[in-house]
Amino acid sequence: MRKYIFLILSLFTIHTNANSQIKHTVFIQKGKSFFNQGDFKNSLKYINIAINSNPKSFEAYYIRGRIKFSLQDYISAEKDFSKALLISPVYFEALFYRGLCRLFTKEYYNSISDFNTALEYNTFDARFYFGKGLVYLETKKYDLAIQQLDSAIIVEPDMKMAYLNRAIAYQAINDYEKSKKDLNTVIKLDPYFQSAYLKRANLEMENKNYTNAHKDIDMSLRFDKNNPLAYFYRARLNLETHDSIAALKDYNKIIEFEPDNAMTLYNRAILKTHLKDNKGAYNDFSDVLKINPSNIYTWYARGMVLMDMKQYKNAEKDFDKVIELYPNHQNAYRLRAEAKVKQGNYIGAYNDRTKAKSLSDFDPLYSRSDISLISQRSTLKNKYDKLVMFSGDFEDPIKNADKRKEVELEPNYYVTLEILKKGNQEYVVSGNQDIYIESLSQLNEATNNIIKLKVDNSNIGIKAEELSYKLKTIEKAINKSTAYQDKQLYTLFLAGVLNDLMENYKSALNFYTNVIEMNPKYTMAYLNRATLKYKLANISFAQKSLESNIKIGNLEAKEDTNYNKNEFHEALSDINKAIELNPELAIFWYNRANIINQLKEYQSAIDDYSKAIQLDPTFAQAYFNRALTLIVIEEYQLACNDLSKAGELGIPKAYPLLKRYINK
Repeated sequence: MRKYIFLILSLFTIHTNANSQIKHTVFIQKGKSFFNQGDFKNSLKYINIAINSNPKSFEAYYIRGRIKFSLQDYISAEKDFSKALLISPVYFEALFYRGLCRLFTKEYYNSISDFNTALEYNTFDARFYFGKGLVYLETKKYDLAIQQLDSAIIVEPDMKMAYLNRAIAYQAINDYEKSKKDLNTVIKLDPYFQSAYLKRANLEMENKNYTNAHKDIDMSLRFDKNNPLAYFYRARLNLETHDSIAALKDYNKIIEFEPDNAMTLYNRAILKTHLKDNKGAYNDFSDVLKINPSNIYTWYARGMVLMDMKQYKNAEKDFDKVIELYPNHQNAYRLRAEAKVKQGNYIGAYNDRTKAKSLSDFDPLYSRSDISLISQRSTLKNKYDKLVMFSGDFEDPIKNADKRKEVELEPNYYVTLEILKKGNQEYVVSGNQDIYIESLSQLNEATNNIIKLKVDNSNIGIKAEELSYKLKTIEKAINKSTAYQDKQLYTLFLAGVLNDLMENYKSALNFYTNVIEMNPKYTMAYLNRATLKYKLANISFAQKSLESNIKIGNLEAKEDTNYNKNEFHEALSDINKAIELNPELAIFWYNRANIINQLKEYQSAIDDYSKAIQLDPTFAQAYFNRALTLIVIEEYQLACNDLSKAGELGIPKAYPLLKRYINK
């Protein structure tokens, strides 16, 4: 008998494992399919499920590594490729991409090691010679780079990227003939390869063959009229040939495509000063500073423009910032002294001039005699060479990422409606999160899910007329229920939720308060009242900040620091009570962290996000908001780790931020 029982159990186990493997394969295939479509969010979702269903799947780790690699999250991608290689040590695809990740994170020795390991097993794979060539190119060992790229081309004569990078290496050692020959080969192999035309245009510009350079740029634009880099090359070419108006048009075109392209904004500002458009230059410099607030050249240049505009007080502030960033900037002291003289502050001017005399010249590029920044130069090439040190320029944008939006904290969670039912129809009001809370489940069961509540953090408001029935109808549904005893309390809470959705905030607050007065341990009422108070405090803060900005007679906006902190403290008091009643719910700690963030108590906020993550290690929003807070206190490496995790868990907007701060 035992034998038969064992046999039955064995068959059951085999059947279960087979089903598990089938599901795992389905998740892998779905993940691959979304990846091939460029839908990285859904691809990550299914691959994460595949990894959870089978943590020993080297293929799943490899695919997740590829997704992260495509999103330029090289540090996290390397970890996934390493996991794949632990399971399957001779997995050439994982070795290749891990080598590239290590190249991009400047782990050059380890990168070479990966490529060499692969070549020990397969000397006829051109990719690994190519990878070594890239490492040597990056480390400026151009002769070694050329040798490795030679090998890649011998193994694979049609490898266009090997020719392209060898052309770059030849150009670096001033062998223009060989560089051009390789670029010609690339174009012969792929006549539609836009980058090759731009590289050749750059080569022609360096040799002052402007006609040929123009032809290559025009050819590039024939293939893609929306490539900002092509317009940037053409703007540079127009400056070389002294056509400032044409260059300005090209810069304008780039800004249409990439409003946050700092390098273009800066160069356009420089050009506008040359064209005597000081206001336009000021606006462009200001936009650069929003993107790169620590760029010393921009503060300095904007200060000079403000001097020309006779905005001496604001110019002084810009030179203050230059000196804050670099205390030994001689010319900044000289110009600040001049701004102080214009305001009648002669003692301050004397002190600045004395300080300037004690310092060596910081940057001969700019001087007071060249107040227009350009007027003494025959071309902008020297300026152009100086101004390429900006982040976020000509990077491939993450799909569907809107770079113009300010990066804000992910919002607070609260209890809201998921589905309203009337007859056989369902009205979906809100609900894009999946957070299970037992007490809510019991409430939903009590009304047979006619009214379904859930926890969510989407800010969706609805008009009163869009509700399919009134509160009385809901009350009737509750009264029909025999499972829930305190029907009056539930009705009041639900009335608060509905008024909250309809943006009747005063009524919603009153209903939540009534619930709390009737039952001081009603946790969800504290949650919703805290979240609503937090929302109203933010609205109030935004309005006060807007009103406090100086809009006339002063180009410099001021930050309002006198907002009413009591409004945030009221929200904090409610969420503290919720935590006291249920300290094991991660969203409570997360919500409190967001409130504390607004009070600028950043370390305390980080501690609360960490507690939320401890309670729920898959809490993507907590990782994301902790990352933003870490960025504020300039803990960039820790922030990047959190951004990587947030992206992995399904927040795509984490990846553009990761790209911005990974090398800070």
